[in-house]
Amino acid sequence: MGLEISGNPRDIKERRGYSMKDLTFNKDNIVWYSVNEIFPNKHVLFEDKIEFSDIKQGLLGDCYFLGAISAVVTEFPELIVEVFRNLKVTPNGCNEIVMRINEIWQIVLLDNYFPCDKETKKPVFSSPNPAKIWELLLKKHWLKLMKDI
Repeated sequence: MGLEISGNPRDIKERRGYSMKDLTFNKDNIVWYSVNEIFPNKHVLFEDKIEFSDIKQGLLGDCYFLGAISAVVTEFPELIVEVFRNLKVTPNGCNEIVMRINEIWQIVLLDNYFPCDKETKKPVFSSPNPAKIWELLLKKHWLKLMKDI
C-alpha cells in the first residue's frame, strides 16, 4: 500500500484515500436498532467460551481497543466476564459494565441499541460473531467513558 511496484513511495493523498475508504460511512444510512431487531432469532451475552474471534472491527477505526481486548480474551477471558454485572441478556435491555479507570471504579448503565446500516440492519461499528453481544456492549461502554475524558 505504501510503495508503488517500482519501490517508490506512493503519494500521501493516494495512500490516505485508500485507507479512508474503509472508514467512511453515510450518516443518513445509520439507524439505531435494538439487539432484538438486529438478531431477531437469538442473541446472548456469552455463549460457550469467549474467543478473540468474537471480535470484529467495524467502521470506527478502533483497532487499538479491539487489539487490547483480543489480547485479554486470549490470555484471561475470565476478566472480560468479570466486568459485566449480569451474565445473561436482561429482559429490559439494560446492562451494567464496571471497569476501573484511573484508579476509580466506573459503573456505566447501557441500553441495547446500536448504530446499524439502515438496509442490512447490521452494526456498522462492530460485527459480533455470531450473536454474542458482549463485544458490542464492551465497545459501547468504552466509548461512553472516553467521551468524558
